[in-house]
Amino acid sequence: MVGSSDGAIYAFAATDGGLVWKVQTLAPVFGSAATADPSAEGSSSIWIGSWDHHLYQIERESGKVISATCLGTQIRTAPAVHAAADGSERVYLSVGIGHVCVATPSVSGVPVVEWRVNTTVAVYGTPTISTDETVVFFPPCGDANVYARAVATGATV
Repeated sequence: MVGSSDGAIYAFAATDGGLVWKVQTLAPVFGSAATADPSAEGSSSIWIGSWDHHLYQIERESGKVISATCLGTQIRTAPAVHAAADGSERVYLSVGIGHVCVATPSVSGVPVVEWRVNTTVAVYGTPTISTDETVVFFPPCGDANVYARAVATGATV
């Protein structure tokens, strides 16, 4: 899956490079798509952000949009996705000025913003989740700092 400056998200076949599906957004899509486990057969959805302020959850095989969560600012980078033991997914994003976590509750499946932390400078990189899955690291911002946030609360660690 790949985003494009024409505002579309494209999926291509690994076998021959043919177009499998296309989803149109309202603005350019410059970040990559992410899944909780890209190699897992059971991982059925991908997550990708757009400059139209929405985080899209898309069914990997069909291209059906499962959800489009408005975060109120341009999404310029790829998200990091973590699958919890209960089947829910947490999606971590760097957006405009601030760091955002979007959680997908396993009961309702509707993405909600679980926490949001604002910074004073732009954040442009893709976050990384620690191996013990307790901390999410946000790459250097306009102030040259790397931020470490608690997965559950967004608090600085």
